[in-house]
Amino acid sequence: TDKSKGTGMRILNKDGTRLVGLGVAADGGGSGLLIADKMGRARFGLGTDMGIPSLAITDEEGKKIIGLGGDERGYGLVIMDGNEVERAGIGYKNGSTGIAIYDDKGQYVRGMVHESGGMHYTSYIDGNGNEIILD
Repeated sequence: TDKSKGTGMRILNKDGTRLVGLGVAADGGGSGLLIADKMGRARFGLGTDMGIPSLAITDEEGKKIIGLGGDERGYGLVIMDGNEVERAGIGYKNGSTGIAIYDDKGQYVRGMVHESGGMHYTSYIDGNGNEIILD
């Protein structure tokens, strides 16, 4: 226990490298489970941050590559590249579902939507940066 950091527990391997961590932040805003690889690098996290449940998977460099979570504003899954730029996502909110693909700068380029009322369409960004909707 550390008043400035929170309360937690670590499981170490025989060399003293952290492999699993479980804790609660000092401000009460988050809690979670962290799983590290054999080098001690955090690779998988499951927990809450400010009440929002989430799951994160990181690459060997510690960059987030998959994120999953949500709350009353909606739920989603994102896939990111090695620079933590969002490249694809799927989300759900109030009966509507969408899938999006992003370019290497994280800008929307193509997607599909099914709205709660039954309307569905696809869209893409043309060469001039305009969204073209196809139904």
